[in-house]
Amino acid sequence: YRIDRGAWTKYTKPFTVSADGSHTVDYYAEDEVGNTSPVGTVSFKIDKTAPTATITAPEAGYIYLFGRQLFRNPLGGTLIIGGIYFEATASDATSGVDYVSFNINGYTYDDASAPYKIWWHKFDLMPTKYTLTVSAYDEACNKAADQTLSFTHWL
Repeated sequence: YRIDRGAWTKYTKPFTVSADGSHTVDYYAEDEVGNTSPVGTVSFKIDKTAPTATITAPEAGYIYLFGRQLFRNPLGGTLIIGGIYFEATASDATSGVDYVSFNINGYTYDDASAPYKIWWHKFDLMPTKYTLTVSAYDEACNKAADQTLSFTHWL
């Protein structure tokens, strides 16, 4: 057998391939008189690395009016008045991104294709605090570190 086009090795015991990435194992058999079988090939991917995720909108520390960024909040914090698109980016070098999850105070919305975004609007008569948590999952079921944004919503 050989791994990833490396040197041919006589099989004497089980072997392990453990590095992230795409791999190919080629193999053949030889009988006692030297006859060989055709070369067989097995290809597979290993992905132990979590994807990455970033909240791209809204930007922390700004005031938004019906989805439009107005200006940096002089009092600090993020203020959202009316509805808004929450947006995120996600990437995974090995198996690819499966989906991105947006969670707002226990309500979850999933988006399986880029650009990752959801429309959110809730009527709050009084300013109300929320936390947006964005999670990305890759095709190998690895989960990115959660990204969070605390904001105040009104109307």
